[in-house]
Amino acid sequence: MKPKSEKELAHEQLTEFLTRHKLKKTPERYAILDKIYSKKRAFDVESLFAEMIGDRYTVSQATIYNTMKILLDCGLVLRHQFGEIIRYERILGKMHSHYLICTDCGKVSAFSDEVLDRFVEKRKIPQFNVLHYNISVYGKCAICNKKSLKK
Repeated sequence: MKPKSEKELAHEQLTEFLTRHKLKKTPERYAILDKIYSKKRAFDVESLFAEMIGDRYTVSQATIYNTMKILLDCGLVLRHQFGEIIRYERILGKMHSHYLICTDCGKVSAFSDEVLDRFVEKRKIPQFNVLHYNISVYGKCAICNKKSLKK
């Protein structure tokens, strides 16, 4: 038997959550979930809304915000706040995330670092079971760094 995909597992988890909390199982909620679980990177609600509209889904921003709250509550997405910037990411099947945040322009970029991953995974924290972690590194991106050097 073929193992279930992350998207299938996410559907099951959402269905179970909606049933348990007596919430409606609307096609819009599942379409939003599918769009999120087709992404590899963190995203903001505005770009998600634009993608949904671009793909001809009839969904309002309010529906997306309400669905994001549900997906947060049932553990399918994680919310990050980097200063004024809010990003979301899917977390089912993910253990960690790393971000570079430019303090000048606000650009947020994901990055990978195997050394950091090994360090955290080997680190034993007494009486604590790590489920997910993120590392945020603040500084200036290359573009902003060049701008400040020219001044």
